[in-house]
Amino acid sequence: GEWLRAVQAFGSRGSIPAWRRYLERRTPQFRWAPSAIDEPISPEETAELIIGLLFAAHKNPAIGAAQTLLLLLEHPQEHRKVVAELSANGGTSPSLALRRSIQETLRLTAHVLGAIRRVVAPDGVALGPAGGRRFHVPCGYYVAVSHSLPNRNTGVFEDPIEFRPDRFEGEQVFDDYQFTTFSHGIHKCPGRAYAMALMESLLSQVFRRFDVAPGGKLPLIDFTRATLAQ
Repeated sequence: GEWLRAVQAFGSRGSIPAWRRYLERRTPQFRWAPSAIDEPISPEETAELIIGLLFAAHKNPAIGAAQTLLLLLEHPQEHRKVVAELSANGGTSPSLALRRSIQETLRLTAHVLGAIRRVVAPDGVALGPAGGRRFHVPCGYYVAVSHSLPNRNTGVFEDPIEFRPDRFEGEQVFDDYQFTTFSHGIHKCPGRAYAMALMESLLSQVFRRFDVAPGGKLPLIDFTRATLAQ
């Protein structure tokens, strides 16, 4: 009920800033008329927004936290770092070791496989790095984007398949083209800060309250239920 009332409290599609920017940025061929942008949100659109928000807010942080736990159990030295830091600060401040472990897990195990975009510009688009080979993609074609490939780019990440949380230590910052789990641009995950805080809070409580140890051989990461971002 709270979600329904929150969405219906917006007077129109244009009342949601991100939605207005998205609709106004569409190419002329697909752009909505100003009158349509300012119309009330339909019941179908309300349901889609609520389901999308509930799904993303629950599923992705839950999987990310579980994968972080498993990787820490597979790497006892990193696990000990996290537990020691949590014990030292007594829960009064976030654990940097835990945050780095979560970031490294998201780099290695991005369960959002990627995204598919349809080219709507009438003349198509040119893709490719600055100064490198360019590719022309005609209007109507689809482009698939992988998150796993740039996250394992050997030109950016040394030993990219190794679990090394210290990659994110200190001043080291990776941009949205290098660490792509949350995507970027107008499609960048709006809940990324919430997701990180939720995973940190959940795992902090687990490690503070329980002595966690593997009960046997841990399973391999399974991507069969991974999602494809919209």
